[in-house]
Amino acid sequence: MTSTAPRVALITGASSGIGAAAARAFNAAGYRVALAREATDDARELAAAVVATLPRPEVEWLDVEADLMDPAGAVHLAKSVAERWGRIDVVVANAARTFRGPFFETDLTEWDAISHVNVRSTWLLAKESRAHLVKTRGSFIAVSSVLATLGSADALAYTTSKAAIAGMIRSLARELGPFEVRANCVSPGAIQTEREATLHGTGTELDESITAHQAIKRRGQASDVAAAILFLAGDDATFITGQDLVVDGGWLMR
Repeated sequence: MTSTAPRVALITGASSGIGAAAARAFNAAGYRVALAREATDDARELAAAVVATLPRPEVEWLDVEADLMDPAGAVHLAKSVAERWGRIDVVVANAARTFRGPFFETDLTEWDAISHVNVRSTWLLAKESRAHLVKTRGSFIAVSSVLATLGSADALAYTTSKAAIAGMIRSLARELGPFEVRANCVSPGAIQTEREATLHGTGTELDESITAHQAIKRRGQASDVAAAILFLAGDDATFITGQDLVVDGGWLMR
């Protein structure tokens, strides 16, 4: 699509962590950004805080809520963004749900919830945004995890879902490539986010236990992952598709 209009990025899980950092990065690059989030008061307040810190507030943005447990959520997101701006150039499927505990203590309801939010909604977002991305020769980017390769005790359902995303991206790249639409994913390592603090707490002991595995001896930040996502979406990556870009400070090294 040849147009002078700003490019449009739809980012799920944009109210905190990697999604929020990606929203700021795309906004700084001049993209109109749709910040997709859960339909809760907490997520609404967090999204408002993200909007307040966008580096280029003059560039249009959209705060849109959706329940990705519901198949209609992905449909609503793609439709809302396309109706607002008439195009979608980039989709960042970042929203995720997790559960910590032995695999034999994960009940069916929690397993299904993780699968629906992490895997099914990624597929539905690709499905619903496909026609728009074909028109713009756009980019679909999902967020996997190094755990998909390393494995993790007490996170089997989450790890399984992230491995599924990496496989999904390779198939999407095959199907979308003939239309010059690219599909990639990023696999973060141990990134300092609000979720990490909730699950594992904070402190020097935690930081040292993580950096011991890394070649780069500092903690990874959400902005590090956002920079990789922005690169994959941009004009310098137009011949890159079907890839899993690891952003982990040299932990996995595959």
